[in-house]
Amino acid sequence: MASETPARLPFDRKTVARIVREAGVDLRTASIREMNRVVDAIEKALDVRFIRMEFGIPGLPPNPIAIDAEIDALRVRGLAQHYAPFDGVPLLKAEASRFARLFLDLEIPPACCVPTVGAMQGCFVSLAIASRIDPARGTILFLDPGFPVNKQQCRFLGLPFDRIDFYDHRGEKLIRALV
Repeated sequence: MASETPARLPFDRKTVARIVREAGVDLRTASIREMNRVVDAIEKALDVRFIRMEFGIPGLPPNPIAIDAEIDALRVRGLAQHYAPFDGVPLLKAEASRFARLFLDLEIPPACCVPTVGAMQGCFVSLAIASRIDPARGTILFLDPGFPVNKQQCRFLGLPFDRIDFYDHRGEKLIRALV
């Protein structure tokens, strides 16, 4: 990576301001892709690495324990020899239920842990289900900044939605906006 200035904290404000200005982006309303391009440019100019969460992928190397578990699942347990059952892999569903109990203090039966091929599909299904649980509650509320695709999913499903932006609502102001 080429360096304009040595990486140090705080970052050189002039360099960051120049990058944002050249990108032509308002950071208060920037899309995920716009933010991604700005951060790429900052990384390159300042020779720094950010933990990246804009697409849910932090850019960190996988933990060796996870690699070994994946190899074990594929080779030893034979999970790669056939398509997963329609209702999901029983062990994965049991572990999802266990995770909900241990980390979220929620009792969710394994049968209710729904397999998806990613967060976007999972959110799509969740929006469709949540919008039909209680007919008296007809609007999905998004707390932004969020993932703009979710609003597109609402439009596709014909669901009304509203949004509250954290940029303008902090602390008590957010609480007042929610009630």
